[in-house]
Amino acid sequence: LQNWKLSSMNNEWRKSKLKQLQSWDALEIKVKGECRKESKLPKKPSAEEVVRHGNFLDSTAPIKIGNKNGKVNQKKKPNRTVMKKAIIEQRQTNANIGQGDEAGSVGAVERNAKILQLIDNEADEKLFGTIEMLIVELKRLQDRVYQINPALGLQKRRVVLGLREVEAHIRRNKIQMVIFAMDLEDGAYQYVSNVISQCRKADIPYVFGLNRRRLAKICMKQATVSVVGVLEHQGATQHFNELKEMIAVHRKSQMNNAVIDSVALMSVADEHGK
Repeated sequence: LQNWKLSSMNNEWRKSKLKQLQSWDALEIKVKGECRKESKLPKKPSAEEVVRHGNFLDSTAPIKIGNKNGKVNQKKKPNRTVMKKAIIEQRQTNANIGQGDEAGSVGAVERNAKILQLIDNEADEKLFGTIEMLIVELKRLQDRVYQINPALGLQKRRVVLGLREVEAHIRRNKIQMVIFAMDLEDGAYQYVSNVISQCRKADIPYVFGLNRRRLAKICMKQATVSVVGVLEHQGATQHFNELKEMIAVHRKSQMNNAVIDSVALMSVADEHGK
């Protein structure tokens, strides 16, 4: 056989077999990032670029700023617990009943008639002052620990707020004292009575004092506070022991049949809460 070499092949035959490359220019080559930018969809106008018609100084034609999507879901229902629903239902029934009442104070007392039956301690200014000093001191100590070490401050809390939190900590045997507001609504009667029965079984002292607005101000909360549970009284042991002794003194002997003047209770609590 003859030695076939590339040089011996016909040039025309080689050109027919080889594929011709397309001509290109170095200036036409694009960077990878630039191609990505061109492939993106056009951006939506930002909040600063959107022109809002109106004048923030004119109350008749204010500037209306909507939410992110520009739509409000009117069908969405508020997230309410069973206790909140019961309180709202009780408010509606009280509003229907109290439409014909002329005296507002008498109507207010009648609307809290069920809760007032659970109050088994006398209303005393000294008692209210001791409650206030105890909560303020415990809250101060708790905030100080939280500022130093937030993780440790969350683990070692001294007070808890709310009926559900207090009831949950009673089951864990971590509550040392429970403080109820005196102006609770009748819708929470069942839950308050359950907490009181658990306190009696576990021999936990409880007391009714101050109103919800005053408790919220002491605890530095915007929403009203109905119940305060004491988890740890270290650092405020003197106030804790004084309050415990006062509770024993002001407690009525017959707890189930104790009936206290409701008008006097509410008036004293409101005066101290101002």
